[in-house]
Amino acid sequence: MLSDVAGSAPLRILGATVLELEGPLSVPVHHTWPDLLVVAPGLYAHDSRVRRGVQDCLQGDRLTVITWDQPLPAELEDRFSHVSYPLSDAAHAFKTRAVAATSTPPAAVESLERFRVSARCAPFGAHESTGLHRNS
Repeated sequence: MLSDVAGSAPLRILGATVLELEGPLSVPVHHTWPDLLVVAPGLYAHDSRVRRGVQDCLQGDRLTVITWDQPLPAELEDRFSHVSYPLSDAAHAFKTRAVAATSTPPAAVESLERFRVSARCAPFGAHESTGLHRNS
């Protein structure tokens, strides 16, 4: 979900379903519930509705929450682990194309992605199919 879907082509290249943020945030009951939520740290920090929703998901252990490998607000630091994910050749090709579709300067696409994952995803023994690996 994005506050502005105009620049969502890179996410669509990666196969993401992109929705406008205001739609889901404006209704109290959701008929569809994801298995995984990816949240940008800046959106969490600046939108109280997103912050409340993420906190509800974490408190109720409703789903796994993932964010980029960046510093998190203090209330989240101890609830997230550092993990890495090796990109397949196909994933690397798709991500390279998605990065090229953005309006930002071209950047090299690393072969190892780094994330922060909520504690629900640990231990990873139950989530080996995701390919996520806890960083030491």
